[in-house]
Amino acid sequence: MPAPKKKALPLLAVAISMPLLAACQPQGPVVVDAPNDNCAVHRAIFRQTESSFNEVAQGVALSAAGGVAAGLLVGALTGNSRAGLVTGLSVAAVGITATLVNANFRQLDQEARRQALLQQTVAVDKYGERVTGATQSLERLSDCRRGQVAAIRADLRSGATPRPVAEARLNEVRSWYEGDTMLVGAFDQRLANDTRQLEESTRYVDATVYEQERSFRPYSAILARGGPAYVAPDAGSGQAGQLSVGQTVQVTAQSGGWLQISMGRGRSGYVRSTYLARSTGSRAYVGGSEQSLRAEATDSAAEVGRVANGSPYRVVGTMPGWLVVDQGPSKSFVRATALRPAQVDNSGREVVSSAATAVAARDAFSQGATGLASEARRLSLDG
Repeated sequence: MPAPKKKALPLLAVAISMPLLAACQPQGPVVVDAPNDNCAVHRAIFRQTESSFNEVAQGVALSAAGGVAAGLLVGALTGNSRAGLVTGLSVAAVGITATLVNANFRQLDQEARRQALLQQTVAVDKYGERVTGATQSLERLSDCRRGQVAAIRADLRSGATPRPVAEARLNEVRSWYEGDTMLVGAFDQRLANDTRQLEESTRYVDATVYEQERSFRPYSAILARGGPAYVAPDAGSGQAGQLSVGQTVQVTAQSGGWLQISMGRGRSGYVRSTYLARSTGSRAYVGGSEQSLRAEATDSAAEVGRVANGSPYRVVGTMPGWLVVDQGPSKSFVRATALRPAQVDNSGREVVSSAATAVAARDAFSQGATGLASEARRLSLDG
């Protein structure tokens, strides 16, 4: 009965290779929002499954998967596993070699280097927008959940809700937390994959500078969102003072998703990292796409103008996914993909620095995701 077995081999090869190719496609859990869950609106971004990593790195992943799949198929059809192995390695190597040679920064001529840096800048900006948007949504989701729990506890203490009813309400919120944890965890995993591939493509530009930029050093920053500074890296720790949009501060330390800032007169405080943009000095940019100029670095902030395609702008600060635009007496904020630099830094240092900052922001998001899961485990009526 050898013939049926041999005919089945190609099907087996396809069955084995398809999951490898499918692994390159983003997946996500299915979580249904409850009609009475007023916090579910903050989950939307975590349902997005599109990948934001650089096309160079994506080409590497697809080439490798394609090579393995081709090798399995050839080996199954010919009955020669060695031939299949050779084919698989050849397909993968050709794809990877072609991709890496195209991305090898040091081998590019000046114009090709400029184009490569522009493409890498776009990739970093898109990644940064996604990370910052997700972090802001996670902050809103976490704050909303805490509000739900606080309301249940308050009703219990006041006697407005009997304990059995309060327990049932808390269990409902606990189930919503579980859905949050699934969605945020899956999103964080997709970001982790994107991050690895973004780091790979950035290291082709300058691995040494990238590692240097990944280590923290004090810097000057601009408030991209107004609000309180806290006495500790915790929103429940009490306020150390109020900060205004556009205010310049000195960042002295980092603690997870929080930054410690100097507030003058020997005082210090903590703000969330999504509230600060790194000061860059004045840089010339040009409008690339018509997007909103906003009063703060968040899509929910008031629109204060629109980017005009081809018009000049002075950028004085950057944060993952956003730029700070100097407009004389005030500052406005725009998504990074709306503007393009008037001149490209051919050394690559600027885009490497931006990538390092964006990856650090993803690290902070990951810690926030861990914190959300920890809150869910600690839920109680008497907390």
